[in-house]
Amino acid sequence: MIRNSGAISPIATAALAALLLVPGLALAGITTHEPGYYKMSKYKNTGESIPLNGPVIHVFSNDGKKYTSIANDNEKLDHASRVGGICDKRSQKFKSASVTVAGESHSVSGTGDHAMTTHTESFEFPFTLPSISRSPAAACNHELDKRVASGNKSKNYWMSRGFVVKYENAYEAKFTASCSGGISHGDFVSKTIETPVWIACAATDPASGSKPNSEPNPPRQPDRSRARPMPLKVVAKLEADNPGTIYSKECPARVKYTGSIYVSKPNTEVTYQIAGSDWDSPERTITIAKPGFQDITSWTQYYREKEADIGRLAASSSDSSKTPDSKGRVRLTVKSGKTTVRSDPIPYEVYCNAAKPMRIQSN
Repeated sequence: MIRNSGAISPIATAALAALLLVPGLALAGITTHEPGYYKMSKYKNTGESIPLNGPVIHVFSNDGKKYTSIANDNEKLDHASRVGGICDKRSQKFKSASVTVAGESHSVSGTGDHAMTTHTESFEFPFTLPSISRSPAAACNHELDKRVASGNKSKNYWMSRGFVVKYENAYEAKFTASCSGGISHGDFVSKTIETPVWIACAATDPASGSKPNSEPNPPRQPDRSRARPMPLKVVAKLEADNPGTIYSKECPARVKYTGSIYVSKPNTEVTYQIAGSDWDSPERTITIAKPGFQDITSWTQYYREKEADIGRLAASSSDSSKTPDSKGRVRLTVKSGKTTVRSDPIPYEVYCNAAKPMRIQSN
């Protein structure tokens, strides 16, 4: 393996080319693939290191007694690989190259030349549970037990503070490259490595009602008025791509509803539903990891022609007595614990097989 942090010099290129002429060398080229370098930071007030641009799984506690849930399973994870190499024939060039993690393939830059400078490729991949011996929540609880057993700090101390645990060999990253050109046949070379994951075990939230047991020489309790937790604030917003009155020559008429939910506290679990006066979408439950707005899954409603009453002929499109096939208001309802909020209503009125009435102008 040749590792290079900069451009490959002509002398090095010649040396590598000579190596590749050695009989029995099976590789289609010499490649570099190793875990990338991450920019590290301190995790909150713990002093423990965590990457700013690396794969981090955030875990929290629902009851303040043990770690139970993942907070960011609806978000992508970050990955970095250092890659590079040289094709095994002078007439060949890197035609294509990619790094794949958890089924997500990322095209690598630096193709088009005989040698690829070793460099870092960073990209996101879909949230995927790491290949470790326990779940992320169980990893936090296992680390918690280890810290309590090996030191003089209690379980409540560590949970109220939060901590980080790192697992090596958590994900597989595969670097694949293709060399071709000249009179030579194209060759593929690939190298798979194992990369780490960091699990951030969040501090327990005092607002959850779980309070640490007494420690030796406990800190002085703050004034009650200052210690009182702020109530959870939730806001629901809903929009429609075709609001108001709809005259559709053909039905079903399609309306797409999109929205967002605001929460004032991290790791807030909410259940939401988009519902009209005569229809509703399925309920969905998500956990919003950070305070602020988060988009929800959109819902497309198809408004169909209302069945005519028995014994009554359907009114023609020009009949002023024609009634709407569907009419009402749509709202986004959000529930979190004892809190329930609703968005401003969006009215709808749908006429199937009807043209928009012509406006009569007076002389």
